[in-house]
Amino acid sequence: MKIEYHTHTWHLKNFAQHGSISYQRGLRCNCGYARYDDNMTFDIVGYANTDYGYMAIFECKKCFEKYKHHMSRNKRSEEEFKDNVANMLFNQYRKLTK
Repeated sequence: MKIEYHTHTWHLKNFAQHGSISYQRGLRCNCGYARYDDNMTFDIVGYANTDYGYMAIFECKKCFEKYKHHMSRNKRSEEEFKDNVANMLFNQYRKLTK
C-alpha cells in the first residue's frame, strides 16, 4: 500500500497472513516498551486488510513483537486509514530528523 503525505512516500507491506499477529487495543506490546506516546517506541511495518477492516501492523523496537491496531474510526475506509497512518509516519519521521 502506498502512503503519501506532502512530499513523502512510504510503501507498507501487506501482511496477508496476519492471523498470528495479536490485536492490541492500547497500542502497547507485551514487553511494555512499545506504546503510543511522544517517544514513538514502535515502527509501522505494514498493514492488514482483515475481516474487521484495515489494521496497521506495528513492531516494538525492543522485543520486535508485531501487533495490529485499527487506525481509523471507519474501519472500512481505506482513505481514512491512509490519512491516519500518513500522519503517524510523518510525525515519526519528524522526530527522527530533529
